[in-house]
Amino acid sequence: MMGGSRSLPPLVYVLDFGDFIKIGRTIRIRDRINAIQSSLKKRVVKHSVIECPCYGNTEYLLLEKLSPYKIKGEYFSYPYEDAVFMLLETAAEVEKNREEARFNMTIQEKIGVLMVRRGGISAAELSRKLQAAGLSLSPQTLSNRLKRGKFSNFEIQKIADVMNCDVELPPPPAPIFKMRDTGESV
Repeated sequence: MMGGSRSLPPLVYVLDFGDFIKIGRTIRIRDRINAIQSSLKKRVVKHSVIECPCYGNTEYLLLEKLSPYKIKGEYFSYPYEDAVFMLLETAAEVEKNREEARFNMTIQEKIGVLMVRRGGISAAELSRKLQAAGLSLSPQTLSNRLKRGKFSNFEIQKIADVMNCDVELPPPPAPIFKMRDTGESV
């Protein structure tokens, strides 16, 4: 990317210490491994990571699935290879649920999610941003459109632009917004 920096992808990991494993999430796996090894005074034998846009949900669900094998915190007495397979299955499950939920959201819900994720901007603030970008929608008109969910493709594209998103305009129920800075889809 020109002129900007790309953020590191969120990762969910499984660390193998030989006689136990650790599950967690990070954006810097090497730093995380070094910190854990230093605090435990024990070496990581091997590790696996998976890039997950929904890393929090993936980690939470994986920790829940492994809870019967918990030693303490995020440490488990469970075979490493089985845990890696479970991580892959869990990430796929979370992504499938995310895709289904994303497809079923209305345009109003998607724009609402974007407004929250972009710093909790109000309809009035979004209206000002749209006006500055050349789309004359008063705060009242925008609020009415958000209630009804009626937007033209041009308006949807302008909303995406001011929210720093790309947009795919598939058939209804709603378009798909992809945040340019995080890669996350709504």
